[in-house]
Amino acid sequence: MKYLLASVFILFFLKSPAQLKLFRKDISEMVINQKEATIKVHVLNKNFNLKPDNRLIYYWYKSNDIKETQGGYEGKLLHGKFTCFYLNSNLKEKGKFRNGLKHGEWKAWYPGGRLKEIANYNNGVKHGTSITFSENGEMTLEEHYRKGVLHGHYIVYENGMEKEKKEFRNGKEVISTEKSKTGEPKNKITPVEPVEEKPPVEKPQKKKKKAGKDDGSSKA
Repeated sequence: MKYLLASVFILFFLKSPAQLKLFRKDISEMVINQKEATIKVHVLNKNFNLKPDNRLIYYWYKSNDIKETQGGYEGKLLHGKFTCFYLNSNLKEKGKFRNGLKHGEWKAWYPGGRLKEIANYNNGVKHGTSITFSENGEMTLEEHYRKGVLHGHYIVYENGMEKEKKEFRNGKEVISTEKSKTGEPKNKITPVEPVEEKPPVEKPQKKKKKAGKDDGSSKA
């Protein structure tokens, strides 16, 4: 019976989420206190000689601070959960890193708690839908990305209404074929300016020739 209880206790100990962290020697959790925010982040203890991509921005930890550089790093790469809080304990930013690169869904908030932005990443580049909000909670911008470039709808909103809409393919704006050579839509209605009416002009009447008068055309 004692052996059975001991076995159960050991299994519970090994499966406990709080205890599993003790065995993840390749990842550490850091808490960084800044002037305007507090950050909780996971970092890799070993970077396994990862070769950086010169096109991407890497986030890494050194000297109790988070650094970000393009095409390189010189510290412990961020890997796993990232949570940033305002001094009032409201969320400021939340997402995940994979080998120093933003990955998956990322959210940002205003100090009052309203959403500021929702973006999606795939290994360091935007991929999917990104939405920006105003401080009063209204959507102001909707973008669609594929592999880091605009691809799909690009919509600007104002006062909750659609103000401007564009279409992109592989980072280039698609010009609608429904537009004329001047750039205006074919079916656009152009207002007609009223024509100023002018008074009629009287034409001078021709004088009639008197009968019997020699006009030089009579025969001698």
